[in-house]
Amino acid sequence: MEFKTDLRIIRTRRSIRDAFIQLVREKGFEAMTIHDITAKAMINRGTFYLHYQDKYDLLERLTDEVFQDVIGNINPSTHLVGGKMHPKNVETSIQSVFEAISAHADFFQAMLGSNGSLEFSRNMLSMIRTKFDSEFTKAGLPEEQMHLPKDLVITFISSACHGMMTWWLQNGMSHSPAYMAQSIVKIMMNGPARSFGVEVMEE
Repeated sequence: MEFKTDLRIIRTRRSIRDAFIQLVREKGFEAMTIHDITAKAMINRGTFYLHYQDKYDLLERLTDEVFQDVIGNINPSTHLVGGKMHPKNVETSIQSVFEAISAHADFFQAMLGSNGSLEFSRNMLSMIRTKFDSEFTKAGLPEEQMHLPKDLVITFISSACHGMMTWWLQNGMSHSPAYMAQSIVKIMMNGPARSFGVEVMEE
């Protein structure tokens, strides 16, 4: 009986999740109502409130769920040994991030699409930034040896990652996670100017 109950809960939550994503695409997060969600999921309001307080609670819990997979794969501290970075390991890690995003592509594409939530995009960037900050602290890099302020570098890296993820999703994930990882590592190693094929003059 407990197993059947668990399966029923899983199916109900999946129906609510699928309805939520469809409604974000159709009318946007702000415009949707609990009635819209329950009608689309073919459940009653009482069933919805057994699982979630409101649509904001639903969004928060869905966001936490998908970001556990994505953020968990951002781990640059494991690739920094003695102040040295191993590009191939970084590439493998970035590929894992894009594969995790791909597994939840329907949710991300809805939330970052034209009817999505700007607040979600901000929260996504904030989570990425917090993770990078934590990872660089874990790596134990002496700030006095850095060429630029730590906050500035972390802000640049976080914004770049957020931008690449958003671009990839909004363009139909036309490149594979492996290609995205290889490209990002090349930009990291060469810098934007050299990646454009521009010769960088030594001052």
